Amino acid sequence: MNGTRQFSIKNITGILLASALVLPVNAEDTEIYADKAPPVQPNVLFVPDFSGSMNSRINGSNLSRIESLRNAFEAVTADEDINVNIGILGFSGKRDSAEGGNVWNHGVVFPVAPIDNLAAPTLLSNDVAIGTAATRFTLDQDSLPNPSAVEKVRDFLPRILDEWRPGGGTPIVDAYYEAALYYRGEPSKWGQSAPRNNASAHPSTYKVDPNTSAAVYKSPVGECSNNIITLLTDGAPNGNKTAPDISRMTGQNCVGLCANELAEFLSTKDQRSDIDGDNIVTTHTIGFDVQAGSAAEVFMTGVAQAGGGKYFPANDASSFAEALKTIIREASKVAGSFAAPVYTVDPSSQLANSRDIYIPLFENSSAPRWSGNL
Repeated sequence: MNGTRQFSIKNITGILLASALVLPVNAEDTEIYADKAPPVQPNVLFVPDFSGSMNSRINGSNLSRIESLRNAFEAVTADEDINVNIGILGFSGKRDSAEGGNVWNHGVVFPVAPIDNLAAPTLLSNDVAIGTAATRFTLDQDSLPNPSAVEKVRDFLPRILDEWRPGGGTPIVDAYYEAALYYRGEPSKWGQSAPRNNASAHPSTYKVDPNTSAAVYKSPVGECSNNIITLLTDGAPNGNKTAPDISRMTGQNCVGLCANELAEFLSTKDQRSDIDGDNIVTTHTIGFDVQAGSAAEVFMTGVAQAGGGKYFPANDASSFAEALKTIIREASKVAGSFAAPVYTVDPSSQLANSRDIYIPLFENSSAPRWSGNL
C-alpha cells in the first residue's frame, strides 16, 4: 500500500482515548461542586424583641434599637443571595393592624416558608381559623398588613416589623417555649385566639384540631432539614411563666428560667419521631446593644452554648445584619462527597476487599479550604 500505514477503527479509538486522558482539565471538582445548593433550605424562625426598651437610642447613634433592627432585617431579606425558609415569632409590643393592647406573649405570626414564595398564598394556606365562627378565613380577618398579589415573603416580612410597636417586658423564655412548640408541631400556648387578636398565632401556622378546636402548629421540620431558632433581645428576661411546661417537655425538673434546659433538649433530642433521622433544633442568640458581661449577655451566651449554636453581639444595624447573615450561611452549608468510597484490600489474601470503607465528607463553601473529615 505504498508504505502508507492503515489504521483500524480500533486503533483510532485507542488514540483518541489516550489523548483524552492527557488533555488539561480547566475546572477542578471543587469548583464544580462549590455552587451546588443544599438539598433542603434551612428553616430559620426569627424571634425578635419588641419590649419597651427597644425604643431606647443606641449609644452613639441617632437611631433607636427598633429602628436599627428594622433596617438590618430589611437589608438581610433584600439580599438576593439569601435563600432560606424563614418565619417570625416576636414577643411583647403591639402590631398596628391587631386588636387589643400590648401583650407580652404571642403566637407565631408568620410561618417558616421559602423566602421567595409569594406571601399571600402562604398566609392563605389554611382557610380554617379559630374564633371565626366557622367562616372561611380571609386576609382581612388577621392582624397583619395585606400583601400584594406579587409580593414575596422577603419583601413582606419587613412590613410586619415596621408596624410592630415596642412595649412591655422581656418574656424571652416564654417566646422560646412557643418556638419549641411550633417546631414540634404541638398546640400553641400563647396564640389560641382569633386571628385579629394581637396575641394570636396566624392561621397559616396551624391547623384546627376537630376534637378540641385548638390551634395545633404545622411543624416546618422535614427530612434532612436544618432547623434554627434565632433569639434577639436587648436585655435579660423578665421571669418565666412556662417553667412547668418546659419541665414536662424536657422531662427535667428545671428551676429558675429553664432556658438552658430547653436549649439542650432541642439540640440533642429528636423533636419529630414521625420523621426519619434525628430532627434537632439549633438555637443562636443575638444580643442587641447589650453590655459585655451583663446579665443579658451571660444569659444569651448560655442559651446558645446549650442549644448547639453561637452568641452574636450586635451594636448597630450593620453588625446585626452580619450576625443574621452568618447564621443563615452556616445553616445553609451541607456535608457531602464527590469522591467514590475507598475499599481497603484484605492484607491476608490481597485478592479481596476488607470490611473497611472510607468516605470523605466536607462542607462546600466559597473559602479556598473546605472543612471535612474521613
